[in-house]
Amino acid sequence: MVWIILVAGLLNLFLGLFVWSKNKKERINILFALFCLIVGIMISINFVFRFIPSINVVKWSYAFSVFLAPVAILWIYELDKKRLSKLKITLLFLPALIFFGINIFSTLIIKNINNLTAFGYIGDTGKLFIYYATYISLCIIFAIGKLYIMQKRSTSLITKLQARYTLIGLMLYASSASFTSLVLPSFFNIYNFTSLDSICSLFFIIFTTYAILKHHLMNIKIIATELFVSIFVLAILFNVPTFPFEFELR
Repeated sequence: MVWIILVAGLLNLFLGLFVWSKNKKERINILFALFCLIVGIMISINFVFRFIPSINVVKWSYAFSVFLAPVAILWIYELDKKRLSKLKITLLFLPALIFFGINIFSTLIIKNINNLTAFGYIGDTGKLFIYYATYISLCIIFAIGKLYIMQKRSTSLITKLQARYTLIGLMLYASSASFTSLVLPSFFNIYNFTSLDSICSLFFIIFTTYAILKHHLMNIKIIATELFVSIFVLAILFNVPTFPFEFELR
């Protein structure tokens, strides 16, 4: 379990850096890399949490996760060749900045951690967790809706396919991660599956990588071997198991 979390984090970081390296000045590539970086940081924190089950570690994980959906919205607008005004960007990120600070400096979102479980922990959320979860959920719904409308109205077949595979990956990742990390804790006080949101990011990686390889998402034209050889080299450098049956389950 712990190695799967690590692999998911490394793959997210690699995918973001790979896309950014193809065009370092392009806004869409930068935003995608930022999205992958945030996911990678969240997963890295979850990995550390398996060894240091501290409330402070969990706080940092929830603090960074609040930026994920807003950044996704900006990236999707870039995919659609549109941009939000500075005022709308401010209104979009202001709640995220507030929740970030609350996460770090108080127990109003994550109250305490009692025990570490196989896929999460046993603990309690604070009084503001429901508002934190609502903000993220609304951003996710908006991002998915925007991407859905984009692929429906597009007259270009290639753009439609790019948006469709990105939509599938984002929907699978967002819905599964939100269910384990937001819905279950908010309404059922169940925290036993929060670490699964790291593994769920593989949905996003798989479908986005396919869109890049097959349909040149973000105008990235590469051969499949270039990406997969790089991933294989990365796995060797970090001494990461490369096949599922080699993972150490805990």
